[in-house]
Amino acid sequence: MNYYLQRMNEIKRKLSLSNKELKAETISQEISKTVQMINERMLEFISENINSENITIREGGIFKKKKKISSYPDPRMFANFLTANSDLEYYLSASVSMGHRELFITEKDLPIIKTVLREFRTTIGFDDKDRSNIECADNNLCLIYPLNIGFFFGDYLDNLKCYTENTKFHISDFYDYSNIYKIYYYDFELNKFRHIENNEIVDNERMREEDRYYLEIFPEFGYLFELGRLNIGLEEYGPNIIRNGLTKIEKINHIDNLELADYIQYMMVGFSERNHDVNQNNIKLIRNRGWTKEGTRYFLVKKIDRTMGIQVTLEKYGSDSNSIIWDDPIVEASEKLNELI
Repeated sequence: MNYYLQRMNEIKRKLSLSNKELKAETISQEISKTVQMINERMLEFISENINSENITIREGGIFKKKKKISSYPDPRMFANFLTANSDLEYYLSASVSMGHRELFITEKDLPIIKTVLREFRTTIGFDDKDRSNIECADNNLCLIYPLNIGFFFGDYLDNLKCYTENTKFHISDFYDYSNIYKIYYYDFELNKFRHIENNEIVDNERMREEDRYYLEIFPEFGYLFELGRLNIGLEEYGPNIIRNGLTKIEKINHIDNLELADYIQYMMVGFSERNHDVNQNNIKLIRNRGWTKEGTRYFLVKKIDRTMGIQVTLEKYGSDSNSIIWDDPIVEASEKLNELI
C-alpha cells in the first residue's frame, strides 16, 4: 500500500477515537511534521541540483521524448498543489488582505512552507557571519485554511539555511480553501488530483509536465492537501491568527437588506443601459468566495438564455469606484459547487 495512504488511514483511525479538541491537536501535529518534511526535502533537492540549470525528464507514451524542465521549482507551482491545481482557485476560495506588513508570525506560531528561489546573483564575497540568524524574511507569506499553515514565497538557498524558529514572516493575505475540498481530492495511488463528482483527473493549463514531475517528486503535497480536509469543522480549536482571518472574511461579507438593495439597484440600471432583460428576482448574492474587500460583491444573474457572473463595486460601501464587471468563471465555480440559481 502507498505509504501516505497507509499513514492517512492510521490518522483517520486515531481520529475516530478522539474528541474534537484531541482531533485538532493530532491533525496539527501531523501537518507540522509534513511541512517540516517538505521543507527538508526541498532544500535537499535544490542542494543536489544547484549546479544544474535544468533536469531532463521523459514524457509521452511508448515513444517517450526527452524534455528539460527547471531544476528550481516555481514557488507558485507548489502553492497550486495546495488548491488541487484547480484553475478556478480564485473563484472557489475566499481571500482577504491582512494589511501591509502589519502582522507577522514565526515558525513557533504556525508551520510554514519555505520555498526556494533561483539564485541569479553571485554569493561570492558574502560574509557568513552577516547572513547568520536572519531576523526577518524579505518576502511575505500568506495564511491558508483549513491547513492552518503559512506559505512563504521564497528566499535564496543560502539565506534559508540561516532562518531560525525566531525569523519573522510578514503576513500579506489569508486564504480559505475549504470550498476546494468539495470539488477535488488527492489520489494517493496515482499521485494525482481528481474531481470528486466524476473521478476525472485534474488536467488543465496549470498541470504542465513540470508540475506532474514535481508532484511525483514531492507527494507530501498531496498528503498535506488531504490533511487539510480533516481540519474542516474544527476552526474553534485552530490558531488565533487563522480564526482572525476567517472572522475578517465573515465580517466583510456581512450585508444587510438596504446595502444589498443598493447593489441590485445599481446592477438593474446598468442592465437597462445595456439592454439586458433581467428580473431582479433572478439575482443571487455569492457569499464567502473571491477576493473579499469593502465595497465589492459577487452575483449570479439568470437570464432566459444564460446565467451571468457579475462583480459589482460601489464607492458608497468602500470601493474606489462604481462598476459592473462580467466574470464568467463565477458561474463555472458556482456550477461546480451546485450553487446556481
